[in-house]
Amino acid sequence: MATFAKLYSLHRMTKQPRRKFTAEFKAKVALEAMKNQKTLAELSQHFEVNAVMISKWKSNFLERM
Repeated sequence: MATFAKLYSLHRMTKQPRRKFTAEFKAKVALEAMKNQKTLAELSQHFEVNAVMISKWKSNFLERM
């Protein structure tokens, strides 16, 4: 039977690195979210980003305006 340490190290080897998004990309997604033409779920699928991130980017964008 596999031990926790072995499973954990296997997980760490296959884990993908965090993605980094440019300010331009975040602004583009936030603007699309503000148009209210698509749901967050649709935008999330289209841009391949979590819906929570889109909400945060939209809030940050509105705060800075």
